[in-house]
Amino acid sequence: MKKIKWIEISDVESRSAGRARFETLSSLLSESGVENEIVLQETTGEDLQTSLKSAMAGFDQIRISGSIGSNVLEHFDNVPLSSKQIGAADALVKADGKWWPRNFLFDGILRAVVSDVKKLNLSGGVFVFGATTEARAAIGAFARLGYRKFSISDPREDIGQTFVEQLKKTHFEVQFQFIPRHMITQLPSVHSAGINTLVRGHDDGALEELFYFNFLEPMGVWLDLALFPLNEALSEEARAVGAFVESGISVAAHTDALWVEACFPSFALDREAYCERLSSALRSIK
Repeated sequence: MKKIKWIEISDVESRSAGRARFETLSSLLSESGVENEIVLQETTGEDLQTSLKSAMAGFDQIRISGSIGSNVLEHFDNVPLSSKQIGAADALVKADGKWWPRNFLFDGILRAVVSDVKKLNLSGGVFVFGATTEARAAIGAFARLGYRKFSISDPREDIGQTFVEQLKKTHFEVQFQFIPRHMITQLPSVHSAGINTLVRGHDDGALEELFYFNFLEPMGVWLDLALFPLNEALSEEARAVGAFVESGISVAAHTDALWVEACFPSFALDREAYCERLSSALRSIK
């Protein structure tokens, strides 16, 4: 088997988490007999098309991280319906000589939540913090599970409202409302699931307003997709109010296991071992 060359293309904000995550994954693959080489590349929305063309010409597999994931689809004519509805991609997979945008985070969230949560209150709403690429995948996953009411908040009110209007055009029979930052602490506990997609330092201090968890009903699900820095204090507070907590590390492990399954069909990732090593790698970031 030839050495697999793969690349992760990310924005600058995702650089630290992406380096820890994908170098850990590459090392685990190598130790398991899958010869591979990872290249980490930063890009911007303006340079994305050039970066994608270069990657498609020189690599066997492509991963995409951060906000640029929302801009990938506009550079492709052949977009799977599922990716088009989500509105973002976190990988390009080659099949039949063509590159296809895929969103493995969408499936990773589904697998993480369904495998650990036996009962979901689908009649409740979902509170989502952050108008991000990761939020697109999370909303798509929870809509697939059967949730029909979503409350979206973002410190950047104009971006958050635009995000909601975009979602309304791609998700039918689903209700979306934008929640201004100052209204978060006044929300009633009618949401059976809450999802955070913002990392500390890029939240304008608004993460502090989630600590009350007034928006989450008793025994609700709390999903934090932030990887660096980890919002561990927020997750502990969620546990303190009785929520079931699914970590971003666990979701990332499910997501990467699915990617490996699709791109390295003869190899199965030891998800628990990877999850443990990824956790250690993220906590060692300076």
